[in-house]
Amino acid sequence: MELENILGTKTDVNFTNATNNACISIPSGPEDISRSRNYKPVQPILERFPKHKDGDRFRSFNSKLYHFKWLEYSVSQDSVFCYYCRHFSENGSISDYKCDTFIVTGYRQWKKCYGKSEKENRLLKHQLSFSHCKAVANYEAYNSTLEKGSVISQINKEHAMLIKENRHYLVILCEILLTIAQQKIGVRESGSLFRASAIESESIDYGPHSGNFLSLLALVGNHDEVIARRIRHGPGNAKYTHHSVQNALLDIMADEVKNKIFEEMQAAGYFAILADETKDLSKKEQLSIAVRYLYDGNIHEEFLCIEELETLDAKGLSSKIINVMKDRVNFQNCIGQAYDGASVVSGKHAGVNAIIKDRVAPLANYIHCFNHRLNLVLVDVATSIQCVRDCLSLLQKLYVFVSCSNIHTKWIKMQTDRGLIVMELKQISNTRWACQASMLRTVCKRFMLLYELLSDVIENDSNSDRVIEARGLLYQFSPDFIKTLFALRHIFEFTKNTSDLLQSPELDYSDALELLEVFQERLNDCRTDTTMQNLWSQAANVCHDLGMHDLEESCDMQRETERRQQRAKQFPSYLKNFIVDCPVQTEKLQNRGDFRSRSCPAVGQTVPPRRADSTATPAKGVEEMFNGCNVETMWSINVNDDEV
Repeated sequence: MELENILGTKTDVNFTNATNNACISIPSGPEDISRSRNYKPVQPILERFPKHKDGDRFRSFNSKLYHFKWLEYSVSQDSVFCYYCRHFSENGSISDYKCDTFIVTGYRQWKKCYGKSEKENRLLKHQLSFSHCKAVANYEAYNSTLEKGSVISQINKEHAMLIKENRHYLVILCEILLTIAQQKIGVRESGSLFRASAIESESIDYGPHSGNFLSLLALVGNHDEVIARRIRHGPGNAKYTHHSVQNALLDIMADEVKNKIFEEMQAAGYFAILADETKDLSKKEQLSIAVRYLYDGNIHEEFLCIEELETLDAKGLSSKIINVMKDRVNFQNCIGQAYDGASVVSGKHAGVNAIIKDRVAPLANYIHCFNHRLNLVLVDVATSIQCVRDCLSLLQKLYVFVSCSNIHTKWIKMQTDRGLIVMELKQISNTRWACQASMLRTVCKRFMLLYELLSDVIENDSNSDRVIEARGLLYQFSPDFIKTLFALRHIFEFTKNTSDLLQSPELDYSDALELLEVFQERLNDCRTDTTMQNLWSQAANVCHDLGMHDLEESCDMQRETERRQQRAKQFPSYLKNFIVDCPVQTEKLQNRGDFRSRSCPAVGQTVPPRRADSTATPAKGVEEMFNGCNVETMWSINVNDDEV
C-alpha cells in the first residue's frame, strides 16, 4: 500500500514519439520507482534518508535535489535515477546508456551532486547531455500527444473533419436540387447573362441571372458557416456548382428513386406498364413511361422516366420500353400494358402491345385507357349534336374575347369590386374534358357578369373591332343558348367527376365497374321530369333577370295551337335527345355485353376482381377479362381514335 501511494495513480495512455522511433525497453530496476511512462517520477520525502560512507565521511540524499524535476529516488537502493532517460530514450542513444547508472543501477555519490559546473555536479552534467535533452524532447512530445493526440491522429482527425464537411456540402446541394425538382421550377436561367459576383462579401450573392440553384445556395451559405467557407475559399474544382455537376447529381438521385421502384416491383411480383408519347416545346417526341403494381397492400403508380424517341414506329417505341426495364424486372410478371388508342400501339398484329407480348411479356395484355375511351366517346357525341356543338363553339369564342388584355382586366375588376371569388374562363379542349366542365360552370355562375361585361364593351369601348365582336357574342346570348348551357353544365359536371375518378391510382377493376353503373344511373336520372323541371327553372330565372321573354312566352309567340303551346312548356326535344344519346348510352351498353365478363381489368390490377367467378380457373379468368378490349365493346359508339 505504501509503495502504491509513492508511485501514484496510473493512467492508461498509448504514446508514439514525435520522431516515430520506437523507445528502448527499460530494465525493470527497483520496484519502488516508476515502472512505466504512465507513472509520474517518484520523489518520496523521508524524515531521515539512509546514510552510507562516501569518501572519508557518511553522507545521505537530500530532498532539495528534487529541484531536478526528472530525478527519481529509490528508497530500497538509496540511489537516484533519471525519469526521462528511463522511459523516453531513443534507440539511437541506447549505447550511451547501456551502462549509465541513471538508467540501470542508479547514482548515489552524493558528494558530486552539488556545484555549479558540470565537473563538480554530476546531476547537472547529466541534465545537459545530448541524450537527456532528446529524452526531454520526447517527454514533451508525449505530453502534447496526451492533450492533442499524435501527429497521425491529428492528421486523421483533420481528414475526418474534411470528409464530414464535404458530405454536408454535397447533402445541401442535393437537397436544394431536390427542392427545385419538387417545386417544378427551373434549376438555372438560360443564356449567358450570368456573372458570379459578391461571393467574397459578408453576404453571399451570386448576382442577377444566377438561377434558382445558385440563389438558394447563396441563401443557405448566409446561414451556414461550412457552406459559406466552401463557397468563398473552397477549391475551384470542388464547389460542384457547374451545370454538368447539377445534372449529374439529378441523375444520381433519379437512379436512386428508380432503384427503389424496381425493388418494390420485384417484391410485388406482378406489374403493368403505362406509356404515352407527346411532343415537348422543342418539337421533339418524348415517351413517358410509368409502372403500376401492388406493394405492401397499396396500389402504386410510379413514373419512371421520359425517353426521347428517334423513330415513331411500333418497333422503336417497344424497344425504348424494354430497354428501360430490362435486367431490372422479370417481364414474365408483366400482366398488362396500357396506352392510348393510336394504331401504332393498339395494333394487335404489329403494334407496340403485340411486339412486347411476343418478345418478352406473354401475359401483358393490352388495355385501352378507360378514361381515354370515355373522353373520345364524349367528344364524338358532343360534336355530333348541333346545339351542343354550337354552344361549345360560342364558349370558345367567348374565352378568346375575354382573354384580351384590356377585357381580361375589366373581367377581373368586375368580380373583385363585387367581392366575388375570381373565376377564369377555361379554353375548350377536346382532349381535356375537365376544362369543358370548368368552362360551363364558370359561365353559368358568372353569366350575368359576362352579360354586363359585353354590354359595357359595346357602350364604352373605343375599339370598333371589339365592339362589333362583343355585339355578336351578346346577340348569341339567346334563350336557346341559355337552355343548352344549363343542360350541358349538368351533364358535363358529373361526367367530369367520373373522368377524375377513373384517373385515380387507387381505382381497381371492381370499383371501376361500380363507378360506371353509377354513371349510367345518373344518365337515366337526366330523363326524369324532376331533372328537366330543375334545369328549365334555372334557365328561366336567368332569362327573367336579363329582361328577356320567359322561355314559355318566347315559345308561345312561335306556336299557335294548344299542342304546340304545351310542347313549349317542356324541355326542348333536341336536348332530351342529347341526354338520351350522350356518352355511354345505357341501352346500347347493355346490348354490347356485360362489363364483368368482357372488359379487362383496370391498369395494373394484379389481384382478381372482387366479383370474378370463383369457380373459374385463374388462367381462364384472366383470358376472359382481357378478351374484347376495344372501344366498341366498352363504349357503344364508333370512334376513329387516330383522328381524335
